[in-house]
Amino acid sequence: MPMFKYSVFFLILFPAYNFAQNVPLLNKTPEANSIRDNLNWGNLVYAGNVGLNFGNVTSISFSPMIGYKVTPKFIPGIGLTYNYIKFNNPNFQSESIHIYGGSIWARYYAFTTVFGHGEYEMLNGEWNPYFRPGYRYYLNSLLIGAGYQENLGKMSSYILVLYNVTKDEDSPYTSPLIIRVGLGFGM
Repeated sequence: MPMFKYSVFFLILFPAYNFAQNVPLLNKTPEANSIRDNLNWGNLVYAGNVGLNFGNVTSISFSPMIGYKVTPKFIPGIGLTYNYIKFNNPNFQSESIHIYGGSIWARYYAFTTVFGHGEYEMLNGEWNPYFRPGYRYYLNSLLIGAGYQENLGKMSSYILVLYNVTKDEDSPYTSPLIIRVGLGFGM
């Protein structure tokens, strides 16, 4: 039985060892193989939006995004989100919550100014402070939509209409239809 174990080990290890000996390096110097040297920094794009709302519900949101232009039409990226929400309801005690999280997203430009946008967002928050005070949990949203971008030199402005496919009852979005307006650089 031990011989069988050694033979299986040898049969698995030998082809992997042989393959590893024949893999060509991109460049023989270790410094040139770093991501920093192979990344085209000019393809990085920056975007985001800021939201303000005052009234019975005060809401302040900040959502920076960074992406990488893989092709002139396709940009995947990541984003961060922070929301401060204060409920000023005269019938209840005033409550405020902090929501934060991140997202992964992708845009595909069908035309120079029109793009499709998909985003998976994961937010952590105290979603219902009146009925579950102090209880925080993650809420995931799948957002799909389209947008229009107006280029202003190196900067651009955009409007984005998204649909929240998941439509969770605790969602921070009051409607499944979400409208975002923002600025971008390098897009």
